[in-house]
Amino acid sequence: MASEEQQIELPKSSYLNKIRNISSFKDFSEKLKGKIEIWRRNASFIIHDWMISMVYGKHKKNVFGFHIDQEDIDQLKNILDTSKKDKLSPDHQVKGKRGPPKPDKNLYEQMNKTTTYFEIEKGKYDFFLKKLKPIFKDYLKSPFTVVNLNARVTKPNIELIQDSEGEYRGPDRVHRDGYPPGHFKCMVYLKPLNDACGKVKIEEEVFDSEKPGFAVLFYTEALHHSIPGTSEARYAIEITLQRTLYEVDILKHYPSTPDSKYFYNAYQAYF
Repeated sequence: MASEEQQIELPKSSYLNKIRNISSFKDFSEKLKGKIEIWRRNASFIIHDWMISMVYGKHKKNVFGFHIDQEDIDQLKNILDTSKKDKLSPDHQVKGKRGPPKPDKNLYEQMNKTTTYFEIEKGKYDFFLKKLKPIFKDYLKSPFTVVNLNARVTKPNIELIQDSEGEYRGPDRVHRDGYPPGHFKCMVYLKPLNDACGKVKIEEEVFDSEKPGFAVLFYTEALHHSIPGTSEARYAIEITLQRTLYEVDILKHYPSTPDSKYFYNAYQAYF
């Protein structure tokens, strides 16, 4: 089993270390091109988030946990148990949303063995997102839209997985989501967070709760990872949020495939 102690920590890298790791001018050029490409791809989000921060101020930086009602847990569990099953696939994307930059067939096969994803139908989760809207808006300190909603059930006692290049991947390794500025995650767990069902660690805090329905809000650049359960499957709903300049229809864009991430451009939130 992949325990908390077995997690692969991301190395801390200072600017001096980054300079030392440059092996040649060609290596420097390639790394610079990579940085420029990331900025080009994220330019609309960088500018968009700067404008929102000028109007509404910065978002809250803390990790915020809360519980949802038992009535909502029961309704969500029923929706998932009666939904069609889905799988990770490099050819299965929602139009207008980014997927993984390097689809890896070997990785997908491993993840599909341990995790069952559910098809997200528009309208089925409206009641839940409407209930959470005041909590999200207070945390973000601005209007927002729901970019994605994914739902899955994960088997217990699963090992850390690796892609074709030997790098650890998946939600159980320590990672940042790598989304552009202005994006946030809300994870909702329909079972308790304990040794049997699994837990979640964000930054330096391990979250656990014997009461089902724990939800946690955090910035996508926070270091985090799941901790697999020892004996029970874990039901998780993942909600991706994007801050906006003014009120929009938060229910318009949330249906997603398992590997959908975020919009290609920030302005898509308004259309």
